[in-house]
This record gives sequence, C-alpha cells and structure tokens, in this order.
Amino acid sequence: MEAMVAMMIVTIAMTSFISLIAYNELPTFNDDVMIDTSYLRFTVVDNKITGDIQDQMELSCEKYGLLGINVDVRLIGPLFNDEKRYQCGITDSENNRVKNGTLRLSCDDGSIVLASYKVTQWY
Repeated sequence: MEAMVAMMIVTIAMTSFISLIAYNELPTFNDDVMIDTSYLRFTVVDNKITGDIQDQMELSCEKYGLLGINVDVRLIGPLFNDEKRYQCGITDSENNRVKNGTLRLSCDDGSIVLASYKVTQWY
C-alpha cells in the first residue's frame, strides 16, 4: 500500500513538472515580433519618470523603415502615479506591432523601482 501511494505522489509530481515545462514553451501573442527596445533608458527623479529617447526613436524609425513609434512607460506600485508617452512619426496606420515588458529604473534616492512599458511600432 505504501509503495502504491509513493508511486502516485511521484506520478503527480512528474506530471506537474512536465505541465509547467510545456506551458512555458507555448508561444505567446506577438512572440515572433522583434522590436528593438535597447534605447529604453529612464530614471526616476522626484517620483517622476525622466529620460529623453526622442532621438533614438527617430533613429529606430529610419533604421527599420517604420512610419512611427509610441512608447508608454508606467511606474509599477501603489506609491507611484506617473506615466509617460513618447511619440515619433505617423501613428495612424492599421499595420502595427506591440511589445510589452518591464524595466528596472534607478531613482534619485538610490533605490530601484519597476516600470512597465509598451512599445508600438507602425510600419
């Protein structure tokens, strides 16, 4: 009886482990989209997002032949209430692609906070 219970526990554990691996390998929406986000460099000063990425956005439009780019950045957490939108070029085309993610931003007091971003490219 003990051997049967032990075998059931092992089977459940292995099934859970294999399920997690399979779930992590599922493709996500826009998983194949390659959007350059290397220019997303911001800091937080007085609980406000600061950073000038306008030139890098324009260079990215030229480099990849894009019509326009929107970058939305929002601080995560109940202590912060700041978000910024950066826009470059024409953003009224129906052809666009989106990439979401998170960034670690340095604050002027030496702490690190998280921010979510959304980059939309029009082509």
